[in-house]
Amino acid sequence: MLNAGKIIRLKRGYYQLADIDEPNETAIIHKLFPEAILCMDTALFCYNYSDRTPLEWCLAVDRNISKSRFKLSYPYVKAYYTDVKYLNIGVVNEKINGIDMKIYDRERVICDCLRQMNKRQKVTASCI
Repeated sequence: MLNAGKIIRLKRGYYQLADIDEPNETAIIHKLFPEAILCMDTALFCYNYSDRTPLEWCLAVDRNISKSRFKLSYPYVKAYYTDVKYLNIGVVNEKINGIDMKIYDRERVICDCLRQMNKRQKVTASCI
């Protein structure tokens, strides 16, 4: 079926019908990474804090999880590896495109973005 062009391989063991015009990325992310939590740019977009559609899905995951799981050709995913003791702080369930997804609450998203911004500024300052 793959050689005939009837299905597309997303990842080893995960396939999708080729005749689907617009695949539901939310459903794909939910099936591939059920333990992941939406964070950073993706969460900002879901909460309407940003009007820019993120180029990649930002997912918070346990830092001990296999890094190879996130090497996909589609959909684009950026994993934020987090210590397990901080991973579930501020997690809520929200309906996103009709699918129940885990996402950080608004306060956690803002705090994470500010912390990430401070890390970027330190790296930029040290490069000058």
